[in-house]
Parts: sequence; C-alpha cells; structure tokens
Amino acid sequence: MRGGGSLLLIGDGSSEIAAAMHTMSDVCCKIVVARDGDEALDYLSGANELPRAVFLDFELCTEEGMKVLRRIRADERSGSVPVALFSSSAKREDVKEAYDLGANAYIPRPSDPTLFATTVHKTARYWLVFNTPPRSWKWKN
Repeated sequence: MRGGGSLLLIGDGSSEIAAAMHTMSDVCCKIVVARDGDEALDYLSGANELPRAVFLDFELCTEEGMKVLRRIRADERSGSVPVALFSSSAKREDVKEAYDLGANAYIPRPSDPTLFATTVHKTARYWLVFNTPPRSWKWKN
C-alpha cells in the first residue's frame, strides 16, 4: 500500500539512512534526504510542495535537532508538517522538550541498523498511508 507525497529524512548516519530508504519503496513516492539541519531547512524553504512528514534523526546532536525542530515549527509554511523524532536519548527532559517544541512523535532509536530501518518503515507507513492530513496541505501524489 503506497501513500502519497514525499518524506524528508534528516540525519547524518548515511548507512542507516540508506537502509531505511531501501525499505520504503512500498510506502513513499519520493524520499528527500538532508544530511544536516541547514540542508533540511534550505529544502523546506525552497520546496514547491512540502513533504507529508519530516523524520528527524537525533544522531544529529540533540541541540542541533531541537534547533531544526524549533525552526520548522516557527515557519508559517512548514509549521504544520508532522515531525517524528528518532533519538537514542531516553532522557525525560529531551522527550519533554521535543514535545514542547511541537514534535508529533518521539521514537526510541534502535542501535541496530536493520531494526532502525524497520522502525522508520513502520513510522512512514503510519504518516504516509494511514494518517489523513488536513485538506489544506499542499503536496503532490
């Protein structure tokens, strides 16, 4: 079952991202990869169509990831796009800060690359296939 629209995957772990991308061909039409926060923010500000979801991998340092989330939410155009955070941190203050900044999901990041790819795939299925976004969102199928 394939969903419409694109997915923005932000992270610096190239082998994990490659494995995750490989598992998502049945879920997503287009996957855009940004290797860091600046690249992701540049993409979002210039994209003709916003992604259906943003997956932010907190292997980016936590401070950088929170900065990216804060900037996504502060932008009028990208502010309502769902953002799921994958993090190896289980600190309560990190989880609380992420939700306070507007994260839609805070997902424990498995250390095993195969399990990480499976987790990303299942999360993508939810946001791209099963979730119904508001009609006001603009994206291409």
